[in-house]
Amino acid sequence: MTAWNKGMKGYTLPNRYMKKYKPGMKHPRHVPVGSEREKKGYIRVKIANPGVWKYKHVLIWEAHNGPLPPGHIVLFCDKNNRNFEPANLMAVSRAQLCVMNTCGLIRGEATKCGKVIADIKIAIRRLSRE
Repeated sequence: MTAWNKGMKGYTLPNRYMKKYKPGMKHPRHVPVGSEREKKGYIRVKIANPGVWKYKHVLIWEAHNGPLPPGHIVLFCDKNNRNFEPANLMAVSRAQLCVMNTCGLIRGEATKCGKVIADIKIAIRRLSRE
């Protein structure tokens, strides 16, 4: 006795039997390029198909300052993730961010000074290891 699904691929019937999608149809959750979506409190923007998303604050920072260096992130100086003004966005390395979070150096206008303090602490730590 032969199996009922002999010669079929996968567990479901092919599209020609189920009549799910016809040529030219789009997925019901498809959104056009340029649309925005929120994920974990941050706004993401679709920049290309299929499904290439980037955070809005990173796009704004890159538009004003050029490409983001590898190993860096864009930080909101005033901790308000809806304030997309270029003066409120700052690129920091992951090491700087770690020191800034540990020492509580992310505080509104003082965040830019906190970045310098983080650089000093990183340099002290590097020199003490040598």
